[in-house]
Amino acid sequence: DKWVWSRLNPSGVKPTPRSGFSVATGPNNRSLLFGGVHDEEEEETIEGDFFNDMYFYDIGKNRWFPGQLKGPKSEKKKRRRGRQAEAEGARDEVENQRPQGPVEIVKEVVTEDGTVMTIKQVISAPAAEKERSESEEEEEDGALGQQVEPCPRSNAMLAVKHGVLYVYGGMFEVGDRQFTLCDLYSIDLHKMEEWKVLVEMDPKAQEWLEESESDDEDDDMEGAEGGEEESSEEESEDDGGEEQHPAVEPEEKHTDYLSRTEQYWIRLARSNMGPDAKEKKVVKVAHAMAKTFYEDTV
Repeated sequence: DKWVWSRLNPSGVKPTPRSGFSVATGPNNRSLLFGGVHDEEEEETIEGDFFNDMYFYDIGKNRWFPGQLKGPKSEKKKRRRGRQAEAEGARDEVENQRPQGPVEIVKEVVTEDGTVMTIKQVISAPAAEKERSESEEEEEDGALGQQVEPCPRSNAMLAVKHGVLYVYGGMFEVGDRQFTLCDLYSIDLHKMEEWKVLVEMDPKAQEWLEESESDDEDDDMEGAEGGEEESSEEESEDDGGEEQHPAVEPEEKHTDYLSRTEQYWIRLARSNMGPDAKEKKVVKVAHAMAKTFYEDTV
């Protein structure tokens, strides 16, 4: 009647080292692992390699194996037509000779502001060989080249129902920039044919917060520390009454008001939060204060 920990030594193709991965219970007495990130630390920087691969763990057999897309059945028939027996025989022979080491695939995505996101994916050698051989045949058929899949991420939310895996959100990072995803994908774990996009979000269309702007603001705030104290004293003279806040002009939109008065609200938020508060947090609070004042005035 006691719980006991047991150290396992599973066989098969194991996942590469990572953190921030997501797990769920799948069909056929299997659990699955999706995504994650592996941080590579250098002298003063840490870069994360994010993953969007999937591994299954057979609980009964104590064995890992990678989840590989098979492609739609109709497309598989096209690729096998006229050479099925020969191709399958050659494939079986090659698979027995394949190394089990991981293979790294590098993809690059360019955002609107010119930032290059380098996405590294590490998969097992059998999966890589299969992906290459299939992609060559798919280019001839013009079929599977447009298959979609979730972009690499960590800390995604997983759920499995009726043998279908649902992957929602997660986090992706490029340098000092972090982005929280809100897309939704699904895949039939019994068929493993293709990912389906339920809610789409294109990373190329996202706007990134430039860290250099925050750094410049930090320098300006430190250089004008005396001026901040004076403005804080002026604001505290009337206990922050509304009449001291910049007035909203007639028919002025919230975005225009915020653009015109943003520095004032940042100074006010800084005076309330103290000099040790992080700049991103100060800006967030300042925008919230400006929005509240705007809505109350309108």
